[in-house]
Amino acid sequence: MATCFFMDHGSGKIIHMEVGDCREVDRCSGRLEGLLTERGMTYLEDQGLKIDEVVTDASRTFIKMFGKHFS
Repeated sequence: MATCFFMDHGSGKIIHMEVGDCREVDRCSGRLEGLLTERGMTYLEDQGLKIDEVVTDASRTFIKMFGKHFS
């Protein structure tokens, strides 16, 4: 199991949370991290929220994902 939290930087409140299981990505935890982030960001955008900034560690999963989806 893994969890990905989305927080409003201004208020410090958690606005969304994604929970997933490694079985969703053939037991590859690195891919699960990316899947949960993409799923959560898509959900927030579908709710009409604009994402201005993403803060995370410098994992290759995120660098690769954001390079594909964002300029």
